[in-house]
Amino acid sequence: MSSTASNTTAPENRLVIYSAIPAGLCPGVLDGFKARYPHIAIDFHGGISTDLHTRFLADIASRNPEVDLFWSSGMDLQMGLVRDGHALPYASAEARDLPKTAVYQDLAYATTAEPLVTLVNRERFDISMPAGSIGEIGTALRQDPARFRDAIACFDIPRNGVGFLALLYESRREKRFDEFLQALA
Repeated sequence: MSSTASNTTAPENRLVIYSAIPAGLCPGVLDGFKARYPHIAIDFHGGISTDLHTRFLADIASRNPEVDLFWSSGMDLQMGLVRDGHALPYASAEARDLPKTAVYQDLAYATTAEPLVTLVNRERFDISMPAGSIGEIGTALRQDPARFRDAIACFDIPRNGVGFLALLYESRREKRFDEFLQALA
């Protein structure tokens, strides 16, 4: 999440948010903000991280940026905007409760860690099979490839920036990442 350089003519009673998280999945945050700042209207624009990034760049190119807060799981895209000077500093008092690695120069704040998740169809798979890490998934794939054929989904990286970031993270963290890719292939 980062605060962005916004249009200087934007009214102070409106908060424009671009979010890769649908509004319906974050009512606690939005309702909490409304309760604390009832005089500020929220103008919420949801979408896919890469689409929102493209929209923001178009806003910048047209010299008409209006977004105040860009909330996205595509942290590689977010950090690119920060490094290119599109974020304004905000020293949040709540940042003291975040891990040090979740705050970047008061310009960007991580609000969650994006894990890779194993979804299990209990009808089709034995739920006692360890498959929580990339290495364990790779082992399961190698042991019984026919069982997993046509049963695996992966991020569409060009459409969803978090997919690339999550796989990059796992490639650095998981010693058996290359084995996982070979088994997946």
